[in-house]
Amino acid sequence: MRRNKILSIIWNALSFLMGTAFNWVCLAVTVFLVYTFMIKGYEYGETFATEAMAEKTDEEIVIIVTEGDTPSSVSKKLEEQGVVQNALLFQVENMFKGTDTNYKPGEYTLMPTMSSYEINAILRGGGQTDPDKKITILEGFSIDDIAEYLESNEIVEADKFLWAVDNHDYKYEFLQNIPKRERKLEGYLFPDTYFLSSAPTPDEIINKMLTRFEGIYYDSGYDIVAKNLGKSMDEIICVASMIEEEYRRADERNKGSAVIYNRLSQNLNLNVSATLVYALGKRRDRLTEEDLQFDSPYNTYNKPGLPNGPICNPGEACIQAALLPVEDMLLYSVLMDESSGEHLFFETEEEYLVGREQYNQVYN
Repeated sequence: MRRNKILSIIWNALSFLMGTAFNWVCLAVTVFLVYTFMIKGYEYGETFATEAMAEKTDEEIVIIVTEGDTPSSVSKKLEEQGVVQNALLFQVENMFKGTDTNYKPGEYTLMPTMSSYEINAILRGGGQTDPDKKITILEGFSIDDIAEYLESNEIVEADKFLWAVDNHDYKYEFLQNIPKRERKLEGYLFPDTYFLSSAPTPDEIINKMLTRFEGIYYDSGYDIVAKNLGKSMDEIICVASMIEEEYRRADERNKGSAVIYNRLSQNLNLNVSATLVYALGKRRDRLTEEDLQFDSPYNTYNKPGLPNGPICNPGEACIQAALLPVEDMLLYSVLMDESSGEHLFFETEEEYLVGREQYNQVYN
């Protein structure tokens, strides 16, 4: 009996020691693996950062996609010929972004300076790209401005582009949440430089701009910031478009954003002249009393709240400003200098009226 008790104690002790030793071995192995992955990750990240910092060139590189090529094999071609720095990272980026990599056979002219969005859009196009068919859509262009620009540069006819904008159905999930209205795509044709095929169609151009907007807005996390602010995407883009048109100076955008949100919160009409100009459909140096009575859902002088939709296609800086207004209780602004676009900002109506008279501004 005593002997069995001693044996039991010895066995329990050995079991404890063995279990403790096993735990220590597991811990040591885990620490070693974590350390190894950290070191390798650092080395890989450093290598990637060095490569990414390398100066990219405008060299034109022809990539041939053949029948049977997979996204992986195409990515390898892109790396081998210098279009992208790293094939694996290019594939991983596409995977995380849910990018459509249904590449079509064809011969494509690409450049290392192109973004991944641009590369993917071209490779999905199924046609020869022409380096001479390059367009630059400026921040603040309206859809009408884009149509006029495309026609003047002999890309596509303006009326065909506008018809496609108004009548074609573009399969982007983010468009499903936009209220029904004329010029539904206003605000979402992202301003940027685009490379086109030799004979571009309106749909090709529109899809490129919508794809670029989708990448900028969602991959940058702007949708999450908007949700935290309690704002819809359409509200943010609408505010961003007013900032783009009304406040040209970079150092004023966040203040202009505050003016818009503060006036909305106090149920004051926005009185943004750019929205009325958009409603009138033509530029003018000075608004009149008659203009202010113009009946339009875009006239923020006689309609409360936001206009019916964006009034132009804003750039990323103005989208950021719409998401990050300054915290000051600014309610008014007065244009001081038309050439520089500089404004004065005020918190009270009394200050604003003095500034308006000083700078001969009839309507803010």
